Amino acid sequence: MLRRLTTTILFLACAGPAGAAIAPPPPTADEGTTFHLFVGDQYTYDDNLYRIPASFSPVVSTLTPNATREDSINTVSGGGIGQWLFGRQNIDFSLRADYSRFAHNTALNNTGGDATVTWNWLVGPYFSGQVGAEFNRALASFAETRYLGRDLVDYKTYFGKGTFQVGPHWAIIGGARETDITHGAAAAVYVASSSPLDQYLVNHPEYFLGRDPEQGLIDPDNLLILSAHLQAATFELPLSNGEGFGQAPVAELLRILEEDGAVHQAGDAWHWSADAFPAEGVSLRSANADNVVIVDVTRGASVVGEMDQFSAPTFLHEEAIYLHEGAQYHVDRLDWEEKKAYVRPVKVDYYTDANLAVSIKVLETFASRPAEELTVHHGEVRVTALPTIFKKIRFHTHENVGSGPISLPEQQLHTTAFWLEIPAEVARQFPRPAMQGALQGVANVVSQVACLFLMCDARDLGAYSETRAPHTGTPAVFVYERYPGGVGMSARLFETAAAVIGAAHDLVLSCGCESGCPSCVGPALEVGEEGKAVALRLLELAALATAAAQ
Repeated sequence: MLRRLTTTILFLACAGPAGAAIAPPPPTADEGTTFHLFVGDQYTYDDNLYRIPASFSPVVSTLTPNATREDSINTVSGGGIGQWLFGRQNIDFSLRADYSRFAHNTALNNTGGDATVTWNWLVGPYFSGQVGAEFNRALASFAETRYLGRDLVDYKTYFGKGTFQVGPHWAIIGGARETDITHGAAAAVYVASSSPLDQYLVNHPEYFLGRDPEQGLIDPDNLLILSAHLQAATFELPLSNGEGFGQAPVAELLRILEEDGAVHQAGDAWHWSADAFPAEGVSLRSANADNVVIVDVTRGASVVGEMDQFSAPTFLHEEAIYLHEGAQYHVDRLDWEEKKAYVRPVKVDYYTDANLAVSIKVLETFASRPAEELTVHHGEVRVTALPTIFKKIRFHTHENVGSGPISLPEQQLHTTAFWLEIPAEVARQFPRPAMQGALQGVANVVSQVACLFLMCDARDLGAYSETRAPHTGTPAVFVYERYPGGVGMSARLFETAAAVIGAAHDLVLSCGCESGCPSCVGPALEVGEEGKAVALRLLELAALATAAAQ
């Protein structure tokens, strides 16, 4: 794998120190070529070759056979230095090759060296300069790259400089220099946690290494997004009566914006009337305009971020650990009326996860894919969520190290969702407690794996299971978007349901636990002793059904 970095520098200067004349190099009458050869042998002993602490020494033995922390290096060098003179011009050149052999770390043996050529040119009495190139190849420094392997780095530099002599004391100097750095090896270490998302990546590296880049998902028919676009369009040019704007109900939206004071009607056109730019009201993090402001009380009440109102009870409740730009903040107080969360920086070894008492009502079904065993749907839903308690989860091990209550009002969210419906005849094949745990397990693993196929954050999706959904009376698993109106993720999930459910099935099947764990359907205490087996069967039926339907 190659890593490349290119740097280009341009410069222009005017120089002329008082009392000192700047003159081009004097012409030479000598012509010809001189060349000198050289050879050398160098022996080096290094007691910390990989530049790592002594406590890490056992790690070295796992790198390559015979690898050691200390080593002796023998470097044999050979090359030449020369100059070619012709008229008023001269070209300097040099070449050196190095062969380095390691006594123990033989995998680091390498051939390097450098080469340089420079043309010192002179044209007339006023113009002079240099044009040249340099090349260098050497083993990368372990202290800089932290890559404990052979990484040969190539440095290619091209440069040019010109000087125009304005007078005896002044000159104009300009030039350019470009350096291209290429690493012959690169490594990235992915440290996986026990979450289903990480475990799927570890067991399916081809997903990460062999897929196209991430995709951007957005629903242009989302009324909140449409409203923001319509405001921006009206700000640029007045909008005429009857003028269309995609499939949007333009007249109705304009009336709502008029009530808010954003636009006004004059004759047959609508004009922007607000003082602020419409872009100021558009959030890059959420489609929801109602946000909770996050205030750091230790830095003069400075604002460190914002969060949409529906997600705030889950992530900004009192005693929550909020992560922002890699830093941890403890939420001391959440003023729900003023929509402000007061936080302070901390360093702890856990994060918080809030439990929500959720209910979902299906408002409209956009599309369905019926099958004999299980059916998948996509549509509009209303999510009612009430945060009840929060858990403190230790990093890496996902242990529960504490909990506490949450006292905040109920929230409602109109959004879109993907759901999996289990017919009553299938549900009757399993005991009710096992079915309840299995539904929870399916919700856990499908929502996590879906993030990979949607290229979204796990917090963009919510998951909920019901043993008796109100709209059908049968068990169902919902995966809904946490953004008002949805931004297209549930529709995409419906389209790729076969691949997502198949991946979830493979993940649970390949997990070595007996009854469930955080790496698949969830801990056995949450899903029950039979939860994993029943969840695996449901995922198998769903994968077969969606594949056949598609």
